[in-house]
Amino acid sequence: MKNIAAILKTNNMDLTNVVKCTVFLTDMDDFKDMNEVYAGFFPDKVFPAREAIEVVKLPLGANIEISAVASR
Repeated sequence: MKNIAAILKTNNMDLTNVVKCTVFLTDMDDFKDMNEVYAGFFPDKVFPAREAIEVVKLPLGANIEISAVASR
């Protein structure tokens, strides 16, 4: 989320511009922990649409990957 926020900032946007996130997890049992951290990035509790998908493997051995779509 910090990386997404940094990319948005270079385009004069912030996380309030995010309209949808896709979360890829290698273990869906991590969803609850991920959700708690994820929610912390949206303090006004205005959450974008989201989907979570369990995958077998992610690049570089990561356990989670998040993609985001933002709009002005």
